[in-house]
Amino acid sequence: MKRLSAFFLVIMVAFAVMIGTQTRAWSWGPSLLFLGAALLATLPAILKENLINWKLLSFAAVTAAWFAFRAAVSPVRELLEADLLLLAAAVGSFIATAVVLRERAAEKIFLWGVASVLAANTAVVAIQIKDPSFNPIFLSRPVTFPSGFFGHYNECANFVVGAGFLLLGSAIFSN
Repeated sequence: MKRLSAFFLVIMVAFAVMIGTQTRAWSWGPSLLFLGAALLATLPAILKENLINWKLLSFAAVTAAWFAFRAAVSPVRELLEADLLLLAAAVGSFIATAVVLRERAAEKIFLWGVASVLAANTAVVAIQIKDPSFNPIFLSRPVTFPSGFFGHYNECANFVVGAGFLLLGSAIFSN
């Protein structure tokens, strides 16, 4: 089940990068559905292997409750929705990734998947250097600088740096 969860996490990352990069919360839906599938696939491992760390769970619950409270008192409804979706995605990603990284084969699936998404995004950036209007998913781009699948080059840079460090750490510290 960990491998299935890793597979769902890879699809979640792909959808998050390719279509969830817009500033509207609805575009996160497909990636959140696959995150939910990844979480469901981790449940047998969590229950069977007793992976619940009660101290960490208590701290995470208090932290999540604080973030949820802060989102709930937001005067802007769209920000409330976006913050709660981000909180759900962060908590879900943490749980699913923590379980996936306990099995070497599932870890490889996840890391190779992230590497593939990073390579695809980099290929789109390379095309956009020559043709700034190129966008493989949506009909238009809001910026002229290369931004890959993302709507803004800064978001693209954040993904490239984050995914790059994740993969670099894995390459350095794995056998």
